Amino acid sequence: MKQTNWAAIVALAFAIAPMALDMSIVAVGLPAIGEDLGAPPSGTQWVVLSYLIPVALLSVPAGRWTDRSGTKPAFLLAVATFGAASALIAASTTLAMLLAARVLQGVAGAVLNGMAYRVVANVTLPEHRGRAMGIVTGLIPLSMIAGPGVGGLMVEAFGWRSIFLINIPIVLITLALGIRTLPGGGRPVLPHLSMLDMRPVVALVRRPAAGGRLVALMLVVTGVGMPFFLMPYYLDEFLGLTAQVSGTVILTLPAGTALLSPLAGWLADRFGAQRLALIGALVSVGGMALLIPPVGPGTGLSDIAWRLFVLGVGHGLFSGPLQAAMMAAVPGDMMATAGGTAALFRTAGFAIGPAAAATSWTWASGGVAGFQAGAISLTVITALGVPALLVARRRSSVSTGAEQAATADVGGAGRTSRVQDA
Repeated sequence: MKQTNWAAIVALAFAIAPMALDMSIVAVGLPAIGEDLGAPPSGTQWVVLSYLIPVALLSVPAGRWTDRSGTKPAFLLAVATFGAASALIAASTTLAMLLAARVLQGVAGAVLNGMAYRVVANVTLPEHRGRAMGIVTGLIPLSMIAGPGVGGLMVEAFGWRSIFLINIPIVLITLALGIRTLPGGGRPVLPHLSMLDMRPVVALVRRPAAGGRLVALMLVVTGVGMPFFLMPYYLDEFLGLTAQVSGTVILTLPAGTALLSPLAGWLADRFGAQRLALIGALVSVGGMALLIPPVGPGTGLSDIAWRLFVLGVGHGLFSGPLQAAMMAAVPGDMMATAGGTAALFRTAGFAIGPAAAATSWTWASGGVAGFQAGAISLTVITALGVPALLVARRRSSVSTGAEQAATADVGGAGRTSRVQDA
């Protein structure tokens, strides 16, 4: 490969966009879905869970399937399946039919979860991977920002089915771009039980540089549990804000992430992905720590907003560069498996954050003390990601040095052998 295929990165971005948008846009339509299909809230919650569960559980097996199937066929099949499932959801007349289609959509989402590593590795030069991952990872917070607003407008104007039909034109554009820009080769293989074997994943986690970075990813993203769990309670109970105003304040976090992600990718390519990821982790810890002392009855919206923005900036500096560093730590034939494994660790972090925040809130009997206890616990957990990155960096350096020494020994032995043969 002589140059980076940026058109293929655009195709990947179009594939990731509807998947990321779906995570935030659907929640707005749940009341309308329940009313139309005669489902109670206990039933409509499965509209979200029936998508998230297969995405979480199948990300690693889907990554292994992608590594065996080839980039282009796996990409096109996953995108087409996501679009077909979206159409089936929009056509659903019962909750059971909708949930079945959502599971299918989640399976396609699991494949796309690990696809970023594979596509970026195949179409970019190593010195451009940070920028490519910055573009892709920046789409997720942008979708979080756009999803609720766009979804609300569409549900009100066209009904709940429109929030799924919007995926269809995006999917068609993505398929056209993928056919034209992605390198060919391979064909989809039939899934089989060996893809559930976790031994290759264990070996991946035990690699000198990969394991520490995966742990760091899980720990640093726990900070997201603060704004999306504790902050709404604080803004509602102590500042008396409406849900709309609270949501706007909380969106300063993904706004910071979206703004910094492309820049972080460029900086990672220029100064090193591991270094930028470490800086991002430190800024994330600082953003979490800033939320601890100023919280109280006199706290204003701007006091909360700029601190959340700092936390978002930290995530923007951390996420893309860490993904680029991960790609450098795994072999080429395991890129999608690594992407799926990273998605699994990231999902675990998203789950740990709210759980830790809720436990701390309850332990401190709620209120301002509960909020501060949650902020402290998440700051500590996020901070543990920093030594995890440092350990990964050290082990990577030791491993690289050993490999270079081994290469030198082999080269020396070869030269000696050639002299003796002569």
